[in-house]
Amino acid sequence: MGPESGQNARITRLAEETASQIEDLLRMPIPATRMNPVEIECPESGLSQEDLVRVVITRIVETRRQAAGLPRMELRIPAWFTFGLAGNLDKGMLARHRKVLSGSGGESGMKSVGEVLGWIHVPEDGHGRQAQCGLVTAWLLSLPGGLEKILSRLTTQEPVSPEWVSRTVVGVESVGAMEGRWQTWRARQDRTIQEFGALSVDLIQDLKDAIPLSGTGTPLIRPDEAIGLRKGHPEVMGLVSLKIQQIRALTMGKAPELVEAGERYCYFYEGLLRGSWGFVLRRRLARAESSLDKLETLTRAREAYLDEFEKEFTSASAESPEDHDAPLRSVLEKSRMELYVDEAERRLDKP
Repeated sequence: MGPESGQNARITRLAEETASQIEDLLRMPIPATRMNPVEIECPESGLSQEDLVRVVITRIVETRRQAAGLPRMELRIPAWFTFGLAGNLDKGMLARHRKVLSGSGGESGMKSVGEVLGWIHVPEDGHGRQAQCGLVTAWLLSLPGGLEKILSRLTTQEPVSPEWVSRTVVGVESVGAMEGRWQTWRARQDRTIQEFGALSVDLIQDLKDAIPLSGTGTPLIRPDEAIGLRKGHPEVMGLVSLKIQQIRALTMGKAPELVEAGERYCYFYEGLLRGSWGFVLRRRLARAESSLDKLETLTRAREAYLDEFEKEFTSASAESPEDHDAPLRSVLEKSRMELYVDEAERRLDKP
């Protein structure tokens, strides 16, 4: 096997994984299988994830056009849609998009939704534009029938314009009214301030304890063991469905970092239910484990730092004249410091 065959194998592997991720995101089967593979032309510069998403979406639209008796033609898929889908394949991406856009000015400034929906080509000026496409696409997919309406429009190859999106997908009369709905959705997404103590080592341990599969009369099954039991073991798949519900119930209302870590395991278990390839499942599991390990390390360091801060503060207070308000101020100072540490970690965290 020469270098070209090795490259083809790598591209095929990436395409299969991307197709599997899109299946999970869109909750629909992709009409590209091992028996009917997607043909991919690889440019000299290599394939990006957006390129692979465009290939898969093109196959979906082609199949729908064929079923509707429409002629073959060169298809136009808006760049904001392929960039947006690529920006939602990983469950942790949405939180990172919000972090990218949480700054002020420059690339971090969010454009209007009408402007983003008008992008035929996404401007090449950093991750901010990709984050904007990702958030706008996530919003549209969350609306009732949003995905089907967009795919139907792509099938007829009529323009997916801001005006059409506002009327048909969002259900308002103008692009300006759509902007108001968009800002409301973003405001809800940005409400991530948690109460003191919402993220702790104990909560992380509770999540870790909840991850293995378990049932009455059934020994614990680790996630890596479950990969080998996905075929021919319907009782295990029943436990998987319950496990997804359990993890989401456990993390509901908690710190966004804990919710994200839990969602990565749900993403793995959802792939298990859908019969995704073994290498795809192992990669998802590795990402989930790495995310949770990192979160635990940061949380332990944060708690140790705050404990040390409290000791120093208490020691300093003991040396000063009697102050009946000192205990209350100690709690307030620790709360302020914890919020500061939380915010610093969120800003320094890298994807």
